[in-house]
This record gives sequence, structure tokens and C-alpha cells, in this order.
Amino acid sequence: MKETTAPRDAPEACLDIMNFAKSWDDWRGSLRETVETARELDPSDRNIIGTVQDIIDFLAARVCSGSPEEKMVAELWDLATAEEREMLARVFLRMIDTAPTSAP
Repeated sequence: MKETTAPRDAPEACLDIMNFAKSWDDWRGSLRETVETARELDPSDRNIIGTVQDIIDFLAARVCSGSPEEKMVAELWDLATAEEREMLARVFLRMIDTAPTSAP
């Protein structure tokens, strides 16, 4: 999907997006909201996993890590093969599906 070569924490290499994800909970909440919208449009497994992969691709490549957890996700994503990225996307999907709905 993507290859990242620039250091992600350099100001020119990533977007702060007005502190897009100030915390891990914010990051997961954003992912959850996007997945819910994607499910309304097309509930197929292929669409949902693809959506999760697209989101993580964007965040890992373009958004500065706002927490240690986000930095770890970006590092894992950069090292993963296409198959491993699909598995990671499935794990993230399970994580947001099993988290209490009151969480962000």
C-alpha cells in the first residue's frame, strides 16, 4: 500500500492536524466512528477491513503520533507486510468492536 521514508515526527513529514488524536482513546474513537459510517454504506467484511487499512495507512503516514500507542501502531504498520497489515486491521476492528460503547 504505502512506503514511508521520511521521519514521521519531523514537522514537514507529518501533519499535526490540530492535535487530531490527542490520546489513544481519541484515536480509537475516530477509528470507531469511521468504521460505523463505513458499515452503514457497505457492511461487507472486505469493505470494513479495507476502510480500517486506509485509515491506519493515512494516520501512520501523515499524522504525527500523539501518544506512545499511536507511535507503536505506526511502527508496526511500517514493518508489516500486506498480509500482516490485514491481520492488524482485523485486530483493531475487533478491539473497537469489543470496547464499551461509552468509550470515545
